[in-house]
Amino acid sequence: NRVRNSLPRPVKKIIEEEGLELLHSIPEDEKLLKMDQDGNPIWKIRPESSVYQAVDKLMKKLNYEKTREAKP
Repeated sequence: NRVRNSLPRPVKKIIEEEGLELLHSIPEDEKLLKMDQDGNPIWKIRPESSVYQAVDKLMKKLNYEKTREAKP
């Protein structure tokens, strides 16, 4: 889901209580919302976009986690 500034306190509390790890959050981006509403493919978002950078960081982290789990 979208995150405007930071995670809401109730969400942080649940993450902590359940012992979960938040890998990353994707910031809300008006340009991305507009692209989606206009029917433009969102994968064409520019690399300097905060959303692009956040997703890139998340994917790198997921790849790291996947690689770490695969090692004996």
